[in-house]
Amino acid sequence: MVEKKCRNVGLDILKVIAAFFVVCIHAPFENEFGKDLKAISRCAVPIFFMITGFFFSKQTDNSKINKQILKLFKLCIVSNIFYIIFQIILFYIDGKEQEILFKSILNKESIKNLLIYNESPVYFHLWYLNALLYVLIIMKFVHQYNMMKYMYFLTPFLLIIDLIYGKYSLLLLHREIPYIQIRNFLFVGIPYFCIGKFINENVYTKIKEKNNVKYIFFIIIFIITTIFERRILISFNISATREHYISSTFLAIVLFIYFLIYKRESKLKSFIARIGRDYSTLIYIIHPVIIEILDRLMCNNSIYNKLYPIIIFIITCLICMLYKKINVKLKGITSI
Repeated sequence: MVEKKCRNVGLDILKVIAAFFVVCIHAPFENEFGKDLKAISRCAVPIFFMITGFFFSKQTDNSKINKQILKLFKLCIVSNIFYIIFQIILFYIDGKEQEILFKSILNKESIKNLLIYNESPVYFHLWYLNALLYVLIIMKFVHQYNMMKYMYFLTPFLLIIDLIYGKYSLLLLHREIPYIQIRNFLFVGIPYFCIGKFINENVYTKIKEKNNVKYIFFIIIFIITTIFERRILISFNISATREHYISSTFLAIVLFIYFLIYKRESKLKSFIARIGRDYSTLIYIIHPVIIEILDRLMCNNSIYNKLYPIIIFIITCLICMLYKKINVKLKGITSI
């Protein structure tokens, strides 16, 4: 009998935190705390790439990689179709001509941005799925031709380029680079994927039995430095649109390691881990729909405005759970 492989509960919990951070980016608290939290939350997508890289072990065979790529490709297609339908509905409600929508999707610039920079012409946040697809395809060949050491070598340079042409472009280049040219598979996806893979292959066995409490200190330090970076750049009017700070990388890494070797469990933590395991991807995909709908229905509600990201996140989680239950029941019916 084959022993069932245990999941890493800590990383499942981290997925929930990262998913909440993504919501905080797109539906922030409307005060100074919200702006600081939004800056801190920029470590979320790097964390998702790191988790994928961590589980992309060097022993993974080509058939498993191909299945993962195919599954993600289907998810990209379904997600974009879903948002095309959603946009059509919004255009109909707002009385806009749907021809405008299709012109914005089907033009040379949009297609170029999709193919080169992973920018979805349908909805802004879907760039992550497109970038992850590119990363997995690239890593398939890197794995096949045993070139991982070159990717590790490139990683710090890609991260530095992200900063120079991204958040610090106004300071260093005296001009702002379009953020989609930096926020893509090359300067975000590949380096963080490689960091996650490097931790699996070179760090995890050395730290997995150690106490993770000391990493709390570093988490606090990099939260503070992220806030400090944001405020300093704003005070000197050199804060570029691309909101990925120097501290974002270090915060993502220490959060990842802290939860990677996290061992304390309880019923509540197991429940949170299950949300991360089963719903984090779906939360990422559908949360803008929830934001759009609730903003239209509750924009003048004071409680909604004060608890903005919390309400969005909770309702998104509940809808994801409901969707999964319905999906399971429908599969059960069709299999009879």
